[in-house]
Amino acid sequence: MRLSLRSALTAVLLFPLIVGCTDDDLEKSRKENEEVVKQKESEEKKKNSDKEEEQEKEKPETPKEKENEKGKEDDKQKEGTKDEPKKEEEQEKEKPETPKEKEDETKPEKEKESEDKPKEDDNDEVVYAEPAKRSPMFMLEFTGQYCINCPVVMRNLAKEQEKYGKENYIYVAMHSEKKFSILGKPLRSLYNEEADQYGKDVKKISGLPFTWLNSLGVTNEDKTLREFQNSADLLDCKANASLSEQGKVKLNFKTYLRKDRKEYIKGKQIRMLVWLLEDGVEALQYGYNTKSYWKKIINNHLFRSSLNGHWGELYQVGTRYEKTFDLPENVLKGANCEIILLFLDDSNKFVLDAKRCKVK
Repeated sequence: MRLSLRSALTAVLLFPLIVGCTDDDLEKSRKENEEVVKQKESEEKKKNSDKEEEQEKEKPETPKEKENEKGKEDDKQKEGTKDEPKKEEEQEKEKPETPKEKEDETKPEKEKESEDKPKEDDNDEVVYAEPAKRSPMFMLEFTGQYCINCPVVMRNLAKEQEKYGKENYIYVAMHSEKKFSILGKPLRSLYNEEADQYGKDVKKISGLPFTWLNSLGVTNEDKTLREFQNSADLLDCKANASLSEQGKVKLNFKTYLRKDRKEYIKGKQIRMLVWLLEDGVEALQYGYNTKSYWKKIINNHLFRSSLNGHWGELYQVGTRYEKTFDLPENVLKGANCEIILLFLDDSNKFVLDAKRCKVK
């Protein structure tokens, strides 16, 4: 028969009275019994808590608990991936520097900046330039002093140049016909034998005024002004022209082929002409303002000479050109002159590009 904890305790407490123990013995036994009872109670509590934990583990997990656990695992993985780049960076820093890297670090900042800019070398290597928006138009105006309609064309061309800008619209006044010029020393004649020869090269001049677009040959490829306005130019050119006290013109330039024109120039031989023009030349003109009388006018963009010969010379794109020329005798004032560089297709004398440079 089982006894409860209380009945067992009562029996223990009454036992000393039955056997006749002293008070000290009773107190000692009571304390011992209390300790035994407390130990048993704590053991039972521990057993009960262990059972509850086992029951909790056996219960199925709710969806919410599963999500929480999954979220914790994802956070751990993210923390791990964040640490990986840091480890890689530390490993890269620990790697020994190569000799090339050490040289790059020791280079001055100015030297590093110069490596990114286009090369200004003087060798024959072609250095490419960025594409331009459009090609400059080159217009030849065959004119004469004794021409009643020529002044109208002169004014119209001047307006076109003002509209598009001097760099984008280049025109040259060619006094090519002796019969349309004033002859005699007292009066200033603008007739030019070299211009006359260029007029004969064109072979289509039936009368004056006569304009010819982007060509010095027998064909101008039947292109209109609008087509030339929308076409891309061929070269970028850095040119400088200076006039000495001895009347010498020193020319120095280098060209850079446009990146988007590599195929266009392929297989072509380039011919380069150096033309000298003069502004501010005062001379008599017949028929100015559509009236039949003579009047002194100021002539600009007046062709004076081709400094490097009638058909110039073959030129390799990308090379530096340096040359000194004598100032032609027909020039009145060297400070009013400018250089026109013409780059032609040697096969048909079509003007591929034209650049201007003021003589300083």
